Amino acid sequence: MTVSLKAGDLPHYVTIREKASTATANAYGERTPTYQDVVSVWAKVRPITARETERAKSFGPTVSHAVETRYRTDLNTGMQLLHRGRTLLFNGIVDADEAKVKLIVYCSELPAGVA
Repeated sequence: MTVSLKAGDLPHYVTIREKASTATANAYGERTPTYQDVVSVWAKVRPITARETERAKSFGPTVSHAVETRYRTDLNTGMQLLHRGRTLLFNGIVDADEAKVKLIVYCSELPAGVA
């Protein structure tokens, strides 16, 4: 089976972020990481399906979303994705069918106000 992506398969424009080399202090003096934008790409953001639950949970118990995007080599766990005012943390990245065409990124949604 050949994996391919058409323009309409990726309806959401999202921003991918990575940890910056500096951290800031919160109100309690704790060092918290800051993130910087890396790239904005087209993707498909969706909640995980019941069928995907077991595979997704292997990346962490709080995985709630799957993000499909074109294959790229610069993504890694620990990155974040911004989508419609929500922040999703990358938990695991899978090369769909190992074809280097499409990635499925399993993510956990961070609570509002947590970056």
